[in-house]
Amino acid sequence: MKRQRNHRGKVRSGTTFPGSQSGHRKTQQLCRQVEETLHYCLSDGVDADRLCDYMVVSVDPAPDSAHLLVTLATDEAGDLASKLELLSQHEGRLRTEIANSISRKRVPRLSFRIVPLALAQQWDADRHLG
Repeated sequence: MKRQRNHRGKVRSGTTFPGSQSGHRKTQQLCRQVEETLHYCLSDGVDADRLCDYMVVSVDPAPDSAHLLVTLATDEAGDLASKLELLSQHEGRLRTEIANSISRKRVPRLSFRIVPLALAQQWDADRHLG
């Protein structure tokens, strides 16, 4: 694989080579840091009285570390569209908290997915067994 170079002739920092796990490890590390930050924000931080009903199930790259898919669980029945709207209204504050907790030049964009609490508990059990 030919190395990609920037305008100064240096190898691009985002370039990964076949067999290199560095990019994958860093993405997993970022997802874990974002997950921990969101756990805090949803329980004690940003507008906690309105967001405390959500539990962070997972944070995954979608499709890469510049955009993350946050899976949240809730046992509250209600309008899914209004819940997603509430989360999108708070995305800026959540990204600010994430920026304070990670060491990156750019903070990833967030997308949200809401699942029933029972399904999230099953996913968690499968994740720990597998």
